[in-house]
Amino acid sequence: MAGKVKRKTTNYKNIYYNENTQKYDVKYNFKEYDVKAGRNRYRAKWIYNLSTITLQYCEINLTRLLEQLVYEFQPIFEKKGLICRLVAEDDMILNCDADKMQRVFDNLLRNAVVYSYDGTEIIIQAKGDQEGLILNVSNYGETIPGEKLERIFEQFYRLDTGRGTTGAGLGLAIAKQIVTLHKGTITAASENGLTTFTVTLPAL
Repeated sequence: MAGKVKRKTTNYKNIYYNENTQKYDVKYNFKEYDVKAGRNRYRAKWIYNLSTITLQYCEINLTRLLEQLVYEFQPIFEKKGLICRLVAEDDMILNCDADKMQRVFDNLLRNAVVYSYDGTEIIIQAKGDQEGLILNVSNYGETIPGEKLERIFEQFYRLDTGRGTTGAGLGLAIAKQIVTLHKGTITAASENGLTTFTVTLPAL
């Protein structure tokens, strides 16, 4: 018989606590988060507050989170003829602040979509061991020059304002701050048209 499940709802996620497994299952409401009218204002507030907030850790099924993220992005992929391939073990568990870490993955995938050539592939690779987690998000597009890579995580920095893209240039800055709060690192590399963002998180 299934255990009793309690549900907690927030603005951006539903958390289900299973008393049998004593773990949380997190279902994210990406559509609410994607309301453009409030996104930049909310991000600006995060930049201001991240240095003083406390992380709310819980165990999440990272594989399921990434699968859902890819599913929610399908309409966006289709507009550019993109294919997104997820490479991850079944039921990878990550101990993190679920709400904040979801924003990291959302921002990285959104960035990959914007700067991908039409009809190419986005690859998400996640692997973990006793030391922690490494997650890569790769896309094919213009190679990013070294001088721009050095600034890519700065607040309000945008790679190219002439391509019709929108946004305040805060997504990657927020991602870096969240990863840093988790005692991890985030880096970017770009060569021969392949750009890869790598998130490394320690085991907790």
